[in-house]
Amino acid sequence: MFPKRAPRVYSNQLNKYKLELSLQIAGSDFFGILGDLSTSGLCAVIPLAEGDSLATEIGGEIFGSVLSREMEEEMRFEATVAWQEVAEFQGKHSCLMGLEFSGQQRLPDVLQNAIQATEL
Repeated sequence: MFPKRAPRVYSNQLNKYKLELSLQIAGSDFFGILGDLSTSGLCAVIPLAEGDSLATEIGGEIFGSVLSREMEEEMRFEATVAWQEVAEFQGKHSCLMGLEFSGQQRLPDVLQNAIQATEL
């Protein structure tokens, strides 16, 4: 499990990639965007209505996909919730959620290029 630390969420090239997430504990699906990404996990940014929250728990299992027209196929993954918090992101009420992949994830080239562009 990732140790709790300040979320690394930036307004950058990764924000154009959409996430489709399915919570196994609640049986619900929701959508967000990438805030950060590595081979071991990601930060999801899920927009919320003011006062809303997500029914997730630390250690909860999530299945998801990274979606983009730029990718030939979606990147599917299994992960657990490592941390979560409610915060403002780009002026919108959001849930930030750190997800730890079940194993090392191979990132498509287009995502690796987007990560490198954010590090410049």
